[in-house]
Amino acid sequence: MADIYDVVIRHDLNRMTTQELKNVIRDSEDACAGLALGMRTVGQLAAHSLNSDEYTDKNAREHLNGMSDLLIYLPRIINAIQQNLLTAQYEIQRREVKHDQ
Repeated sequence: MADIYDVVIRHDLNRMTTQELKNVIRDSEDACAGLALGMRTVGQLAAHSLNSDEYTDKNAREHLNGMSDLLIYLPRIINAIQQNLLTAQYEIQRREVKHDQ
């Protein structure tokens, strides 16, 4: 199986304008916050489902299967988004240093 990181990671940041890099930083920060909130929500849903008398074993298996897929892919997606953010920040700093020289 291919690593989702390789699909998400950007290799063109050095060709972007400074404003485009700032947008990558902003969007990456928003994506990380949204993904963290989504994972927290899934955890809360799972906890509440376990305490429900109407929650069947079939429901539990289906939801556990979906959660396992989520937890397999999300860490690598988050890693790629964070790397994009850090690379964009580095590129902006590199440009500022080069411009000051």
